[in-house]
Amino acid sequence: MRIALIADSHLSPRSPECVANWHAARHAVERLSPDLTVHLGDMLGINAQLLGSGTPQEHEQWRWIEAIATASAPAARSVLFLHRPLARVRPDDPKDKGRYVVQAARERLINGPLKSTLKLVVSGHTHQYLDVVASNVRHVWMPSSGFVLPDQMQGRIGEKLVGIGLLELQGDAMRFDLWCPDGMARHDLSAMPAFRAMAAKDPASERVINPPGR
Repeated sequence: MRIALIADSHLSPRSPECVANWHAARHAVERLSPDLTVHLGDMLGINAQLLGSGTPQEHEQWRWIEAIATASAPAARSVLFLHRPLARVRPDDPKDKGRYVVQAARERLINGPLKSTLKLVVSGHTHQYLDVVASNVRHVWMPSSGFVLPDQMQGRIGEKLVGIGLLELQGDAMRFDLWCPDGMARHDLSAMPAFRAMAAKDPASERVINPPGR
């Protein structure tokens, strides 16, 4: 199975740079002709924003996850797609709150219905690329297709680049490739006109666009 991956496109008429990068990503995916395309927003895979919220929607999502896990064959391998990274997998990352799934929900996922089958977690949100293995689970952070955040706005944990990914699954084998398609540019948020105009009106804009959890 071949799965195309795109994350954090930030489409807006105020950001033609992101729109142009989206078109580059879309054309690349069309050429790939994957079996499935996953955009790592908050409503695909599982909704990371619900985890730890205590809402009826979160309880419904947990019931769905547990039902899927129960219905899977004992030898099945699970791949989890969600917007926010599941766990802090680099000890040099000082952040926890906001950047990752909240701890209680994280532990429930890892030690609960997916404990015996989870092999790969693919997420977005951070606008950085990272590919590491922790506790026998591979974690891939997809970079944004829209822009990167400069180091003065966001600490560097992975690589700050833009691109799309292709995940290939065959039996127990997993292959992941990341590349920057033709026509996709590595835009720096702080240099984008829409952000600079907002910052000129309100110096606190940086905190709004780049919340502490990013």
